[in-house]
Amino acid sequence: MANGLRKAVGAKVVHEKMPEDLAASLAAGDTPDVFRVTRNELDRYTKQGLILDLSPYRDKLDDYTKFVGKDTVDYGKIDGKLRAITPYQNNNNDYTYWVRKDWLDAVGMDVPTNAKEFRAVLKAFTEDDPDGNGRKDTFGLTGASPDNTFKPLWGAFGTPGPGKIYVDDSGRIRNSYQDEGMAKAIAYIADLQKSGYVDPDSYNLQPSDARDHGFQGTAGVMYMPWTSVVKEPAASVGKKADPKAKWVQINQLEQADGSPGMLPVSTNASTMYALPASLEGDDEKIQKIIDLINYVATPDGLRFAMWGQEGKHYKLDSKGKIKPLPARFDEENGLFFIYLLAGRKETPYLKTLFPDLMKYINVAHKQPKVTTWEEYVVTPEGYNQSEADRYVEEHMVQLLTGKKRVSDYPPFLQTLDSQYGYQKFVDGARKQLADVGTDG
Repeated sequence: MANGLRKAVGAKVVHEKMPEDLAASLAAGDTPDVFRVTRNELDRYTKQGLILDLSPYRDKLDDYTKFVGKDTVDYGKIDGKLRAITPYQNNNNDYTYWVRKDWLDAVGMDVPTNAKEFRAVLKAFTEDDPDGNGRKDTFGLTGASPDNTFKPLWGAFGTPGPGKIYVDDSGRIRNSYQDEGMAKAIAYIADLQKSGYVDPDSYNLQPSDARDHGFQGTAGVMYMPWTSVVKEPAASVGKKADPKAKWVQINQLEQADGSPGMLPVSTNASTMYALPASLEGDDEKIQKIIDLINYVATPDGLRFAMWGQEGKHYKLDSKGKIKPLPARFDEENGLFFIYLLAGRKETPYLKTLFPDLMKYINVAHKQPKVTTWEEYVVTPEGYNQSEADRYVEEHMVQLLTGKKRVSDYPPFLQTLDSQYGYQKFVDGARKQLADVGTDG
């Protein structure tokens, strides 16, 4: 890989392990020439004078700009100056609810399409012995953490769920806590748990353990990515656990009036690539880095960064389609993804690697979704996000489990704003997103 990049851009390219203390490495001037950062890190290091201003070089990033689009380039701005390279924005979703079709057949029900039908399925899976063993030992739904277990349910009530910043259909930047459907969604989820339809271990499981609960027949619905259900080795694990099980995907549940629901997907712009300020004045090296970024944004460069060298890592079939070779998988973790500085278009990539699984991938990718921006937003001064997050987690669990009543939701919001200053975060989000053109 390094030799191929050297030939393409005329410079030696090596990959290094990210320093454990990036800030210290930046201050000492011994950090890699290109490194990955979150936007909060980018803001902090920029204020410390540790990040190179890329604004003077923007006009030279023509292939990169053409590939990702001008709006995506702008996501790398801090205080009006380009400070980072933002990768291509797929903002894809790989998750869906998966349901035991054989259990549905056993209880005489169809795949649910809305929240009312979904509750009825969970009730039947809990009370009507769907596995036919004569024991009441199954639950409707399992998962890992409240966010994972219930994530698709919020959309059935017209909201992406708690703590989300998003742009609505009218172009307004929204604080999801204020969404009209939040209280109804909370009441619905609390009812599912109080009724005993949710695996009680769901708050403590890791994602792989939640999947195993599904595979082992503890519950008939689980929220998982396609990679955890139909991709090997997961598919074989499920088959071995229960050869009769047939898992099918549930489309995002519709709202009560029949309108589409929504699934929150965090923006890919929350992580990006920056250059250290120590490069300032080294125009030759900066130009080579720009050449590299541009190259991996071109069709030839993208193919090389994704698939490697033709004949060694992949071959072309009679129709010109890429067929990966074993060497590509031997080296993938160490030598491939690290060079995708401009990102990649995810669906064509997956279609090449997993042609037989595209029917599942397409279902997940085609769910009605909304891009959320809270992970992109730089935490404003005066807002203690860690304390606010702890408060939210504690009180949302109490609301969702019915330990607090839905009538306690408005006071919860009032305290979040008055005592923890959440409105500062919302105001900061609106300003920052407007500054980079994400305001509809």
